[in-house]
Amino acid sequence: PYLGLCLGMQVMTIELTRTITGDETANSTEFDLSTPHPVIALMPEQHDIADMGGTMRLGAYPCSLVKGTHAAGLYGRQQISERHRHRYEFNNAYRKELEKQGLVFSGVYAKKNLVEIIELKDHPFFIAVQFHPEFQSKPDRCHPLFNGFISACPRNYKYAVETRNPNYLNDRYFEFLNNHKLYHVFVQGYYMPAISEIYKKYPGYIRDLAVIRLMGSDRSGIEDRAGNKWNAIIDPKDKELPDIVAIIRALEERKIKVYVNVNNHYEGSAPL
Repeated sequence: PYLGLCLGMQVMTIELTRTITGDETANSTEFDLSTPHPVIALMPEQHDIADMGGTMRLGAYPCSLVKGTHAAGLYGRQQISERHRHRYEFNNAYRKELEKQGLVFSGVYAKKNLVEIIELKDHPFFIAVQFHPEFQSKPDRCHPLFNGFISACPRNYKYAVETRNPNYLNDRYFEFLNNHKLYHVFVQGYYMPAISEIYKKYPGYIRDLAVIRLMGSDRSGIEDRAGNKWNAIIDPKDKELPDIVAIIRALEERKIKVYVNVNNHYEGSAPL
């Protein structure tokens, strides 16, 4: 199953266009202004704006759903309202061709004919949306798209949850994971508390499986310092690594399977 949100819809569209047409130049003008196939682009009225401040599509917009589509089935109605925070849109010049190849444009902001939801025909769950459904999802009222995505996930897999909001790291969060047989992703970096701190505070909630992601804190800064060459350590983490090693060993002693992912922004290199 695939559920793409905002940029997730845009990159899905780019990849599907490349796959369908065999043309690797399809892109978004946000990434490549000179692309000959701008499947994602600014709206025409924005092309001559020099200062892009205040030009994002923000807030709630109505969306009309196509009857019989997966999206309409999940929502249970044909008129919805969802919140937005973006600037680039699907380029309707490519709509007819992609429809012929199996893409279904199941949600549209009718007033400006802007694509809001795209599906892949004959796929169990392949949906991408231009808006942010998380803005209207609540702990006791899960958004229909999230409900549908979770229901579509195969039952014979183990799933881990990553949050980058430190306010979620409390007993209620870990109890939720345990009750739903989900696993926690420890994130080192991105302004999250040190994973050694979190593990010491909630060791009893960590069962069967754990994921550790070493991600660093300043992606753009370390990219500049590394010059986009990832063959050397730029920002050594020698002081914190012993604590991380100790956690991994403690988990292994408890017979908990551990997966470790090292992002290249962690130290400026991602050695195997």
